Amino acid sequence: MTFVLLLPRDNARAIFKLFSPALGVPLAERSYGDDCRFYTPERDSHFANFKDAFYDVHTVAHLVGWFGKMLVLRDFWMAWALSILFEWCEFSLEHILPNFIECWWDHALLDLFGCNFFGMLAGYAIIIIYDMPRFNWVKNEKTNKFVLFDNSRRFWLVVLYIAFMLAVDVNNFFLKSVLW
Repeated sequence: MTFVLLLPRDNARAIFKLFSPALGVPLAERSYGDDCRFYTPERDSHFANFKDAFYDVHTVAHLVGWFGKMLVLRDFWMAWALSILFEWCEFSLEHILPNFIECWWDHALLDLFGCNFFGMLAGYAIIIIYDMPRFNWVKNEKTNKFVLFDNSRRFWLVVLYIAFMLAVDVNNFFLKSVLW
């Protein structure tokens, strides 16, 4: 990706076209924030907007993504903080990436307390079932003590890791937007 970032945009798009002819053409963007009504009695389903958002490919992507992140992070509190912060990133970058425009219930119910949370729970269940070692980024589960603030070095390393993870996640959407 570093090599691709050094290229002019059209050349970078052409490189991706080598891998698949379907790439390198503008993507059809779906708007997730046009009609934010939760209750739609005039449509075929009273919750048609919610149903349309729920049966979207991004629902599966959220579930699988947070399942995998939990297996990498192995700390529920760290994953939960990242989930909240990424939703904040989506909200604060809506003016740059139209794909981030979502209804309040999409941010809260589908993403944060829905797919992200249940993906994390599924990942955590696998960690417990297979007795995988857990990391104590934020809170020590055995002592039930928050260890994030034990010393400044630990605090700043966790903050740096969070910033790195958020940058990687947001970067994926920027690359998708720029390179199609």
